Amino acid sequence: MTFWKRRKSRLDRVAARVVELEHRLDRVAVRQVASEVLFGTATAFVIGAIPANLRRQLFHELRNCAHASGSDGVVALEAEEQFDRLLDDIQRLAEVSRLEGLK
Repeated sequence: MTFWKRRKSRLDRVAARVVELEHRLDRVAVRQVASEVLFGTATAFVIGAIPANLRRQLFHELRNCAHASGSDGVVALEAEEQFDRLLDDIQRLAEVSRLEGLK
């Protein structure tokens, strides 16, 4: 086997591995979104039963903890923003579940 054929064969294996890893990452991303939705919905129903002033304090403390514990870097900033979005979603769902319970 010549040098170029070996090199092409090695590159083909690397390309196949990259495709496999991309597929695995896609599956992980789908699982992450599904778990966030399930966690957010369940948490919102529980938090919806808490009195409004205590609920506001709880979310205030959660946001402060997330911002205080964040380290420097792009990944930490992205995680903090994602946590804020998740808290926003939980807060909205809690309000909706509380309003539905009042009907």
